Amino acid sequence: MSSYASSDLVLVDLDWGSEINLAEGECEQAAPPSISDLADSDSLYNFIVADSAQGSSPTASPSNSVSLTSSIYQHSYHHGRRYQKFRPGRYPMPNDQTEQDREDMKHIMMLELTEGEYFLAPVDGSPKKIIDLGTGTGVWAIDVADKYPNAQVTGVDLSPIQPAWTPPNVNFYVDDIEDEWLNGRDIDLVHARHVTPFVRDVPALLQKAYDHMTPGGWIELQDLGHEAFCDDLSMPANNEDYPVSHFLDTSCEVWAAAALGADFRVAPKLGQMLEEAGFVNVSCKTFKVPIGAWPKQPKLRTIGTYMQLAIDLAIAALCRAPGLISQWTEEETVVYIAKCKKALEDDSVHSYMLFYFWQGQKPLAS
Repeated sequence: MSSYASSDLVLVDLDWGSEINLAEGECEQAAPPSISDLADSDSLYNFIVADSAQGSSPTASPSNSVSLTSSIYQHSYHHGRRYQKFRPGRYPMPNDQTEQDREDMKHIMMLELTEGEYFLAPVDGSPKKIIDLGTGTGVWAIDVADKYPNAQVTGVDLSPIQPAWTPPNVNFYVDDIEDEWLNGRDIDLVHARHVTPFVRDVPALLQKAYDHMTPGGWIELQDLGHEAFCDDLSMPANNEDYPVSHFLDTSCEVWAAAALGADFRVAPKLGQMLEEAGFVNVSCKTFKVPIGAWPKQPKLRTIGTYMQLAIDLAIAALCRAPGLISQWTEEETVVYIAKCKKALEDDSVHSYMLFYFWQGQKPLAS
């Protein structure tokens, strides 16, 4: 049984005014090798391809990194959507402008949810080294680099979709976070948002993070539980009668079986995994995120609208993604997407998902 205290598990309710303590366990539900000089302080565009697949030492240096070349910008296309070419199939979502806009919208939603906080872990006021796993468009890394100008912030992602002009204290790597890390062993904060449901071996990833963190450093994992809930019985109990639940349940099955070998609903289980990796002071703050614009409170209605659009766009993308629900005909896919869209717009259904913010600290004595 997990040893983190029940008082550390806090559910922030929809009224934004009360906190409900959860009982323990309830939270469970190849580029040419042109060398890049990483010390080039004159360059505002620090963007490299990590060479971890070739067995390099897990320390970032000019000898184990190669400069970003045109080959990494090559993409594959499926049903009119664009996907990354590096490690094709490792991430099922597109990387085109539509998806980038969706990711940036989710970033805004998160800031609304946390009242402007980029992370909830009690990190020291002057972190020196921060890494953002699955950085996506890089918006979180860039914002945090601006907030902590004395910190070196690194963003890692499979797609080179980050902006060219960034703060001078930001580097972006094109790499698979499940490979060997190339970013030293003195990281003060490891951040991962919307990442662990796409990871095949979460315990191994957490062990990598632990091994590369400085004693006393923090890790924060921010992930949705990908399950629809309702507190007032307005949501149909049978997922066949509520397409949003059906889509989430189907995605969970497809994720594990056909696509990634990953756990779409891993978020509630991350606490035990963090402890097993050696982290201490493990805690979780869990937010209810409305699905749709049904809440009366303006801030929650805004958050719910963001979530509604994010799910709507995700359904349209995942239903046509290579290797996922590809057995459907185009007509069946169009009908299914339309049913989900109608359900998302039904404000009589007061559904929500849980957003888990897990924190853990590497022991000072380690």
